[in-house]
Amino acid sequence: MNSRRVLGKSLREHIGGRWAISWLLYAINVPLNMLAITTGIRNEPEGSQWWGWLAVSIAGLLAIAVGFVLADYTVLRNRRTRPAAIWAVAAVGAAIGIFRGAVVVLSSSSLDLQPFTVADLVNRMMAGGLLGALALPTGAFVLSVLATYRTERRRLITEKVSAERARLQERGQVQVLRAALAEDVREQVAETLQGLDTDDPREVSEAIRRTSHRIWEDERSVDEDEPAQETRVRSVLWAALKGHPIPVAPVLILWGVSAIGTTIAAMGVLWGIVNLTYSLSAMWVCLILANRWIRARPSQWTIAVVSMLVVAYLFVSPIAYVLFDPRPPDVAVPVLVVNALWLPLVVVLVTVLSGAITSSEIVLANLSDDVNQVQISREALEAERDTALRELAAQLHGTAHSPLVAGTALIAGMDDEGSRRRLVEQVGQAVAQIGLSEHSGSLGQRLSMIAEPWVGLVTVDIEVDPALDAESIPDPVQRTLDRIVEEAIANAYRHGGAGVVGVRIGASPVGLEVHVVDDGTGIDAQAQSGLGYRLFGAATAEEWTIDNRTSGGAHLRLTIPT
Repeated sequence: MNSRRVLGKSLREHIGGRWAISWLLYAINVPLNMLAITTGIRNEPEGSQWWGWLAVSIAGLLAIAVGFVLADYTVLRNRRTRPAAIWAVAAVGAAIGIFRGAVVVLSSSSLDLQPFTVADLVNRMMAGGLLGALALPTGAFVLSVLATYRTERRRLITEKVSAERARLQERGQVQVLRAALAEDVREQVAETLQGLDTDDPREVSEAIRRTSHRIWEDERSVDEDEPAQETRVRSVLWAALKGHPIPVAPVLILWGVSAIGTTIAAMGVLWGIVNLTYSLSAMWVCLILANRWIRARPSQWTIAVVSMLVVAYLFVSPIAYVLFDPRPPDVAVPVLVVNALWLPLVVVLVTVLSGAITSSEIVLANLSDDVNQVQISREALEAERDTALRELAAQLHGTAHSPLVAGTALIAGMDDEGSRRRLVEQVGQAVAQIGLSEHSGSLGQRLSMIAEPWVGLVTVDIEVDPALDAESIPDPVQRTLDRIVEEAIANAYRHGGAGVVGVRIGASPVGLEVHVVDDGTGIDAQAQSGLGYRLFGAATAEEWTIDNRTSGGAHLRLTIPT
């Protein structure tokens, strides 16, 4: 049984893994537990006794919580890395159920709500143990299956978006999108510079810096009428339920075990057994008829199940109360409410479990079909838009802003308006090239051109692996590398006062290795990260480091995936 695989996982991995102890399952149990305690009340409570029963309910919940915590830190503590055996999860559930049953009986007798009897204690503990042994593994399995469905649907969406982005590249639509966005960026910068009415390079530099930050942080607009892109749990649940006949025996066993303790506690052994036998028989007839309906007309699955639940509820609650329950109506209300909640929940849990085991691959195929191609295309375009905007922001920050910083430093202290004006004009020309084809040549030549504006301020030593310099690097990777080197040189001068910067580019199995070292003052621990750090993180999925060197200065390390 442990080796049976469902959605790529064994039953042991589903039941004994992460979800073996789940506080979500505990939260689902809270209202049922609160009501279930009161279903065993034999006589009508008077006055403050209702508060006493509320205290007993809370004590029962605390008992379950204590069991969860103890299991989480002892028997099941390693379940995320090494799933526990199914029998171990069932044993934990049984122990928690036994402990809760004892707490309920002892607390209710200590509060003088009902007299203590050994029979009542044994009945509650046995029923609780059986229910826990069934409910904990069942709940863990269903939650694990639903979580796996969600993960699989996200994976399907990610794969389809990646494939769609590749198709957009092949059809040239990405190039058209980039050109339109680049034109918009150039217009934004032009409007910003026109509004300055100054040739002071420092003010121009700050305006360009602000513009590049704003473009980088530009978020996609969300159409309020667009369907949510999040995984829809209801569609997953529906896919696992629809069309499957209801497993008769598991439903009767789980419901019967859950009812035996409270039924006998409320009515006594004889009438409790009679009531339970009658209720199980009525449910069996309803389930058999519903399954015949489903097999004859699968498209009417919903009507068949709802009809079965309504009729079964009438037999096991109102009619059973009239026939067998001697308690006054207000005392029996909790039983009616619990069955209205618990009966559908048992059917859903058991049917999801059965459907996952017998036809998980069919469900996954349905989920794949459920992924809307229009949404995939829209998601792919939005992803390309975000990528292009960030590339343009980084290009603006490097191509225009960094030379301004260098040029401003070179003419600092010089009363030369002509030099300042020429510098601003050069920056304007650089802005006009935003989004257009950048300079070509070998990797070493491109990096040397990036270092050229810093001549006279910083000595930039560039070392490129000869084999890497001779081969063709994909344009997106080359653009990313250019931006990173521009930003690293500018940061070394602006924030560290470096006079010498060494840039080394090498190859690794996964991409380009970039090392930038300088002789400046190093990294200030109190400094706030800017656009450069966000560029490094976006280019490497946050796999980058920058540290102070023991000999002085800083060392930036990162790998650009290719």
